[in-house]
Amino acid sequence: MTTCDLPTLSPETERLLSREGGYRLTDDELLRLKLHLKMIPSWAARVPESTRFFFVQWQPILMLPRIPGFTRSELAIAAYLQPLHSQLCAIALQVLWKADQLARTLCDALNAGHLIVAATMARSLIETTAAFGCETDQITELWKKRKRDPAPDIDSLVEFEQQLGVLIGQILFGTKLKRNKVPETGIERTNILTLVDKAEKLSENPGLRRIYDVLCDTVHPSIGSNCCFWSHEPRVEGDPVLEIVTARKATGGVSDLPFFTARGALWALVWLGWMWNLFDRTRRDMCLTARIYALPASYYGIVRPGDPSGYCSCGSTQRENLCCHEFGKA
Repeated sequence: MTTCDLPTLSPETERLLSREGGYRLTDDELLRLKLHLKMIPSWAARVPESTRFFFVQWQPILMLPRIPGFTRSELAIAAYLQPLHSQLCAIALQVLWKADQLARTLCDALNAGHLIVAATMARSLIETTAAFGCETDQITELWKKRKRDPAPDIDSLVEFEQQLGVLIGQILFGTKLKRNKVPETGIERTNILTLVDKAEKLSENPGLRRIYDVLCDTVHPSIGSNCCFWSHEPRVEGDPVLEIVTARKATGGVSDLPFFTARGALWALVWLGWMWNLFDRTRRDMCLTARIYALPASYYGIVRPGDPSGYCSCGSTQRENLCCHEFGKA
């Protein structure tokens, strides 16, 4: 992928976001928005376009092949955690694929002056990032807690697998769609407002909910969307006539929607990048600690020890001999 293939804000859009309206992005905020609009799609371009992930209903007795250099206990642990690891990798891929579509459409809509579409994309980016950030943070904490315990046998992993399975089920199969008052997949998705409020606290951004509410008011059939077409502030022309001038191609400067759209997208893209990297460390650590790389299964997310550079393949930036991937150790 070349630089030309990445989303780019037009000069007119940059001027709208930073020079017009009652609220404006600072030069630093505009620069960060432009960088992150390219960064997330560039990440999506580097990951695979397809992969596999697995669900296994384990039987009481596991039939495992002999693999030189690994004990049967190590292989049993690897085989037990391999489906969970594959599911985490699929979650990481799918959130990038989705964010790539949203970021590109957001940029195109802003450049075309389609403010309602841009607001819709920014709102969806906030929702996507809030859910991903909060839920992968829970996954990381569960893994850290289990890793602090001594090296497991299969029985000691059952509770961890069940707890993680609940979170993964929410992310991959949760839905608000119901049939006969029952979620169609059997798993009711967490309310998005709950996740947005949690993300506001976790990301230490107290203005997030206000931005989200403004975007929702625009996406919904309400005054927020109506103001997008106002080309001038309402003014009194005699008494009691209130005149509102509208235009199909109005820039939204009256409603300050461009500012809230840009600020919402900026938060979403920045926090998504941060939380995706943290989640990447968790997935790599699970792969190395549980020795999942020893198994023959091949899919996105498998990492192995022995990086030629000498640095650990978990991404910690530490030398491999200094980076610990063992149960019972922090």
